[in-house]
Amino acid sequence: MSTIQPVILTADQDVLLGFYAKLFGAEKIFRVPEEGPVFYLGLRIGDTDLGLVAKDLGLVAKADPGDREASRILLSIGVDDVDETLARVEALGGSVAAAPTTCRGDSASPTSRTPTATR
Repeated sequence: MSTIQPVILTADQDVLLGFYAKLFGAEKIFRVPEEGPVFYLGLRIGDTDLGLVAKDLGLVAKADPGDREASRILLSIGVDDVDETLARVEALGGSVAAAPTTCRGDSASPTSRTPTATR
């Protein structure tokens, strides 16, 4: 298990599981509980763990009814071809909110193109 692990709170774990499995080859590595409705689903993408938590089982604190902002999470996932991956994001029902921009890291980091994509 990763020391730091992104976790997405979702109303539909199956949709996100299918999305990340088709886009990045995510594999289920464990679930809680082992039987019955799933609260936590652990995925592995390459050498990284990603968690999906069900927000509709009543086990997660409900948001303030006055808060109209949806929960968000930022994921950074390295890919070989940004344009090809973004085309697959759209084909799988996601959206690309902004075109990729070129980001230059420090001298030890490679240059990268950073898009904004959502599902």
